[in-house]
Amino acid sequence: MLRCATRKPKGVGCPICRRYQTKGKYMKAIVLAAGFGTRLRPLTDNTAKPLIDVAGRPIIDHIIDKIEQLSDVDEIVVVCNERFHADFQVWQAALKCSVPIRLINDGTTCNDDRRGAVGDIAYALDHTDGDPDVLVIGGDNIFAFDLQPLLDSYNRHGNSIVIRDVKSPDLARLYATVELTPKGRVTAMVEKPENPATTLASLCIYAYGKSIRQRVREYAESGHGMDTTGEFASWMCTVEPVFGCALEGTWFDIGDMESLENARKAFGAEG
Repeated sequence: MLRCATRKPKGVGCPICRRYQTKGKYMKAIVLAAGFGTRLRPLTDNTAKPLIDVAGRPIIDHIIDKIEQLSDVDEIVVVCNERFHADFQVWQAALKCSVPIRLINDGTTCNDDRRGAVGDIAYALDHTDGDPDVLVIGGDNIFAFDLQPLLDSYNRHGNSIVIRDVKSPDLARLYATVELTPKGRVTAMVEKPENPATTLASLCIYAYGKSIRQRVREYAESGHGMDTTGEFASWMCTVEPVFGCALEGTWFDIGDMESLENARKAFGAEG
């Protein structure tokens, strides 16, 4: 059992106490860490992308730091692949975190037999009891902003996704672009558009409600591809309300060596 790490009165200033005193909350944070990072080869031939060092720590450690601050989250589920499962076990054993972490091996051994990001969300939910609210984060994201505003948006509106203006059509082509109503509801998402109508893009950070298990099942049964979370989010906008939550601050999607080196420079300077 987790114990309060402070000497303050019960529930005052302690994230552990706040987490277990929050009523009606049952949220799992799913970190997608089962990809094979083909664009980062040869570095990823022997190292899982989320375990690559940035500023003296694995990328996934920076993600865990941000999740750990959220009192709504009662468990972190890390989905990895068979190829790097042993490495993640070593990482998990050495990590100190106040939130329970559960490691799930999706059984895949190479890029050709991958389940895909949406497939791994489904796999994690299939190995989770009940129907929790879900925070989904790509394991190759590294960011300095806090996630509480995203959960605040979720608690107000329901399904919410992190968005930001990447300010460049060239960059927008790399992500899912987002169009919003004046009240912030997502009206359209286009995954990696050739000619983006906007430079507002979604990041691989999402907060979904209890219907997520059924929605992922419906998505798969409809014949959609299971590779990208952006395409799933785009589909979700057609069946349920989804709202955008703009978060500013340092962020990198580690997709190639250039973005990795930029992240190392930025986070090294911040550290």
